[in-house]
Amino acid sequence: MRKPGNINTLRQKSVKDAAMRNYLVIAALVIAALALAALSGCKEPPPPEPPPPPEPTTAEIHKQFMDTLDPLVKLGEGVNVPEDELERAISTLRPLITQHSAKENGKKAISQLDGEIAKYIESAKEGERWRPVKYGCKLYLAIRPNSARYLSLAKRADLYLAQPKVDITGFASAGGESKVYLTITDPKSGQFISNTYYEGDVFYNGMLRLNKIVGNNRGVEIEFLQLGETRTIVKRR
Repeated sequence: MRKPGNINTLRQKSVKDAAMRNYLVIAALVIAALALAALSGCKEPPPPEPPPPPEPTTAEIHKQFMDTLDPLVKLGEGVNVPEDELERAISTLRPLITQHSAKENGKKAISQLDGEIAKYIESAKEGERWRPVKYGCKLYLAIRPNSARYLSLAKRADLYLAQPKVDITGFASAGGESKVYLTITDPKSGQFISNTYYEGDVFYNGMLRLNKIVGNNRGVEIEFLQLGETRTIVKRR
């Protein structure tokens, strides 16, 4: 028959067993916490950034320029485009030039536009179409702001556009001296004055001189003093 164990020994063993169980529980909790932390930290990486869009081609940039300049194209074709549309087109072009001027394709497109504007101006000048000349020069200055290439031509275009329109309304003689009735119209306001003039008269704020009556009272020779030009104007039938 086995003797019963010592009570103190049993108690000590029970305490050790309880401590071991607590240790195992704590260890399990720590491991679980570490695993949870590890799982929460392992997020999927963000998707890669999409590649930047390709740079526009020279042709695409040039088209963008030309779409903006459509009012000036129409002006060159003979359409009477309002001033505000022409000014707005040039103002819209300036930031586009700045935007594209740092890139190679943009430089090529600007160079192409440069040549086209030069042809536009020369063609308008040959035809004495001074509004296209004026706005072609302004356009060129927008893409080449430091260039003096067309400054004098731009001033001349402004002079031509400021000249009044002269029409003959009739002829008469007084005391053996011929005189002519002229109607002079301001090109900007459309206002006009009608008056009688004799050969040698300087009038319209010193801009015009009646040099002589020509063709047996069929026309007059008018000198446009600011331009240094003389024109023969014939009475309309």
